[in-house]
Amino acid sequence: MQSVAGPSRTSVTTVDYPRHWFVIGTISLALLMVVDIYLEVTAKEDFSKGMWILLLVVLAAFLFLFFLPPVFTKHLLGAKGIRIRMGLLINVSVPYSWMIEVKETTVRSGGLRIGIGVKYSPIMSTVFVTSSFMNLVSIRLDKEHEFGRLPKRRIDQIVLTVNDLNSFMKTVRQKAGLKEV
Repeated sequence: MQSVAGPSRTSVTTVDYPRHWFVIGTISLALLMVVDIYLEVTAKEDFSKGMWILLLVVLAAFLFLFFLPPVFTKHLLGAKGIRIRMGLLINVSVPYSWMIEVKETTVRSGGLRIGIGVKYSPIMSTVFVTSSFMNLVSIRLDKEHEFGRLPKRRIDQIVLTVNDLNSFMKTVRQKAGLKEV
């Protein structure tokens, strides 16, 4: 975690999350795009060339929308709340006044069902913002709140992956006025 002064002179702390899966996905898609370009250049028929170009456009869109942006974003701890960001997948603010509990957690239902990225679980009223299955923090909210753009989801718990688990929990508890566990 790193503190920086924002435009209004308040301290904003950046919170890193592991990015290795996003980096691996970015490299893999970039390699697929190189192979795709080679196949398009060497294709003899117009249909094949068109197919390879279409696939290249789809791969590039996938790369620039879902894999590359999370490599460059971070969560932010501001004066009034947490800004949860993971590329274009999620960008929401959670006020500290909504938080009633911050604790370390694990994923019991299996990492493959949760996945990497952003996943909403309506049964548990939980949104998972994960980039690995270690260093998970659960933030319990006082009641269900609506998050997201379209569709809006009702959640009362957020599970995040962070690099510095203890420092993150200590800072959030302090800013939210919660007791140390």
